[in-house]
This record gives sequence, structure tokens and C-alpha cells, in this order.
Amino acid sequence: MRAVQQAFEHRHKLRGDQSMSDQKYAATYQFGKTKVHIVAPEPVSKEEHEQRVREFHLAGWAIWNSLPVEKRLSINEAAAGEE
Repeated sequence: MRAVQQAFEHRHKLRGDQSMSDQKYAATYQFGKTKVHIVAPEPVSKEEHEQRVREFHLAGWAIWNSLPVEKRLSINEAAAGEE
């Protein structure tokens, strides 16, 4: 029996789906022999930002509401005790 599956060969990849040549950087800095690339998200409108925040909040409430009532009550009691 092997501890690690051997069906998949190991490949060293950069994080994300883009190759280094396709990546667009917000800034690049050189510190001695080290090059640091700063990656920033694409700008979004205020409306898009508010929509994303709303979706996060709705997802959080959906998770909360999926918990059994007893679990929600115990979490609330534990949080009230921390104050």
C-alpha cells in the first residue's frame, strides 16, 4: 500500500491559470536579485462591489440558517459570554 497516489505525475506550476508571460501586474519591484510582482484585482464599479458584498452576506445567512436551532443557540450563548 502506498501513502501517496502514484496515478498523477507531479507538476510544478505557478499559482493560478495564467502563465508568467500572460500575467498583468499592477506593479513590479526589484529588490537586489529578487523581482516582486504585485497582482491586483480588476477594478469594479460601486454597484458591482455592493452586489458582491450582498452575495457574501446572503451566503453567510444561508449557512447560518442551515444550522440546527440548538447549534445556533449554543453559538449565540458562547458569543454572549465572550463580551
